Amino acid sequence: MEGRIKDIARGVKFGAKPILSKQELAELLRDFEAPGCSKTEIAEHYGISRSSVYRLYVVSRRSRSRSCSKRTSMHRARSGSPLTERWLTT
Repeated sequence: MEGRIKDIARGVKFGAKPILSKQELAELLRDFEAPGCSKTEIAEHYGISRSSVYRLYVVSRRSRSRSCSKRTSMHRARSGSPLTERWLTT
């Protein structure tokens, strides 16, 4: 544990290095939201798995929504959606 504390003090970063740069991540998000782009094709283009494409999208959406509003929730039902209408009528 002592060596780790010294490394932290020196500014050593732990964990895996990011595969995509910030610019590539922004492009991936734009491709993800574009109609007609296959998630498999996106994954192959960036050299990552399809599940990583979805994970990166969800994580970036969470960070964007938190920066806009602290009350935003990923699981909040949208007003006017069929599920919301069903819950309101029962």
